[in-house]
Amino acid sequence: MFLLTKIPFLQIILFLVFILLSGCAQFDRKQYEAVVIQGIKDGAGYSFQINSSPGEIVIPDGLVLDDGISEDEAIQLALINNAAFNETLSDLGVAQADYIKAGLLPNPVLSLLFPVDDRHYESSLTMAVDALWLRPRRLSIAEIQSKRIGQRLVQNGLDLVRDVRTAFAELGQSNDLSRIGLESAELQERIALLSEKRLEAGDISELETLMARIEAKSSRANAVVLQHNVEQAYQKLVTLVGLSMLEKNISFNEPSDRNLMRHDSQSLLEEALVQRPDYRAAKLAIEAAGEKTGLARMDVLKISAQVDGDEISNRFQLGPGFKLEIPLFNRNQDQIALAKAEFEKSVWQTVSIRDQIPAALFLI
Repeated sequence: MFLLTKIPFLQIILFLVFILLSGCAQFDRKQYEAVVIQGIKDGAGYSFQINSSPGEIVIPDGLVLDDGISEDEAIQLALINNAAFNETLSDLGVAQADYIKAGLLPNPVLSLLFPVDDRHYESSLTMAVDALWLRPRRLSIAEIQSKRIGQRLVQNGLDLVRDVRTAFAELGQSNDLSRIGLESAELQERIALLSEKRLEAGDISELETLMARIEAKSSRANAVVLQHNVEQAYQKLVTLVGLSMLEKNISFNEPSDRNLMRHDSQSLLEEALVQRPDYRAAKLAIEAAGEKTGLARMDVLKISAQVDGDEISNRFQLGPGFKLEIPLFNRNQDQIALAKAEFEKSVWQTVSIRDQIPAALFLI
């Protein structure tokens, strides 16, 4: 009861106002997930749902595993079940936490000194005011970083689509080579058998028969290696689509022929510089680094508002004031230098991605 009667009403009001101002910033993770899904659909033409059950294999509606998996079905399975891709999608949760942290304000500090002997009751409420005008800037940086993460996740999804297509083609090629290798081995073994009969008839020499035997054994060994390559390509594709732990054999259909159109290299380059998510993410990183540099310079001045209450002659007197941290020794030099380094790194990263785009263009 003593505390309730001694704490001034104005201090309570200010305390509640500060609590309201420091409420969590809003971050719609579903919105960013929708951006990633739409970006992959626009870039590769595949729509998917995010797997919300780690370790559980999700089969899209209408997809039947028993009749063989086509290339398009393999890509859909990979976008849902590939563990590495789903791991990167968890970065949206990290972005959400960073956004919430950027919107938080420091807690007010309430100081109470109880009357002992001749000491009067004193109280004070302190709040870091500089956090109020820095909050919008921090939220802006967090939003840019969230957009950058979203674009990077879109690129990860497009890379996964590319990897599945490549693995699907490699499995088809491995099957063809293995089939040809097996036929070649059987043919060489027939030739070796005929050579044995010709040797018995005296038509050829022992040396020619020996060469036929060696060729047959070499062809059979090559067929074994090619079959091993099939198993490796199969396991790679099964892992990419996220079905490696499925307790049943999976069959993949033969790759379909794609109608690849010839494009002008310059037009493709111009489109890539606009559309590639990793390049857009790199440019967002530059923007965020620039904002961080400005924030680091502004964060030098630290001001705290203060309301002080003293008990004098059984009466309370309130007095406003402030605390100013004098930037004499620490002028935030480390954070400014770090922000500048991140800005320079982001610029070079953008240039690096830009220079890699021409080599990544698939031309016929």
